[in-house]
Amino acid sequence: MNTIYKIQDDHEIVSVKRYTIAKEYPEHIADVRFYDDGFGSLYVYRTTYGFDIVRAMSWETALDICRDEFCTGVNWDDLDAEDRAAIESNEGCEGYYYGNNGLVYVDDNEMLDKLTTEEIERLGLIIETKEIE
Repeated sequence: MNTIYKIQDDHEIVSVKRYTIAKEYPEHIADVRFYDDGFGSLYVYRTTYGFDIVRAMSWETALDICRDEFCTGVNWDDLDAEDRAAIESNEGCEGYYYGNNGLVYVDDNEMLDKLTTEEIERLGLIIETKEIE
């Protein structure tokens, strides 16, 4: 059974790191991008390029945050005419999302799941929190 990892509502995320080899090699630690929306559940946002961590009230909010904070921005002039026409007509264009920060590229392999204690162990995550003052 997977146990959902929770942070107390009176705490905030300070940092997220991961062991790049194994816990036995603490000198091999890398930062993980994260976004803390103040309260809610933790989610892991996976793409072809890796993963990020987000804390949000709902899955939908977490996905919007991930696309706004972690996806690569797109220059309108770099799009071909067909993609621009599809976006302008609101038909949508696979691979692109228009969010709060403008147009971004969204990886076809994106996945967003609640973060479980088992997944934290598997990914070798170290989540540092502190009480909000």
